Amino acid sequence: MKANCFTDSSRQQANTNGTGKRPWLAALLNVVPLPIGLGYLYLGHHGRFARSLLISLGIGILAFGLFFMVVSAIATGCLDDSGAACSRRGGLVAVSVAGGLPFALKGLISAAHGWRLATKGR
Repeated sequence: MKANCFTDSSRQQANTNGTGKRPWLAALLNVVPLPIGLGYLYLGHHGRFARSLLISLGIGILAFGLFFMVVSAIATGCLDDSGAACSRRGGLVAVSVAGGLPFALKGLISAAHGWRLATKGR
């Protein structure tokens, strides 16, 4: 029987880069299910998780407010400067982009940061 050149501890070391935490899991938790920074909790960075959660809540409140401003303007038959009626589809697309883009950007930054923290071991 041929001996395996990797022991269980060396496999774990290779998967975690010596920190005891898996970088891919930290990055994934910072994005899924919501970009609120669960990867920071996994890594034991409670302060960073709290900041990430507050930033996510702020983005959500702004997106929620923007959504209702656009929807109420569309519902009341808003007019632009030329007097033409606003496009309902255009307003909803604007709300989707304005609300979704900050969440997507924050998720990508959090995922990259979680990966970096897990690989550096800080």
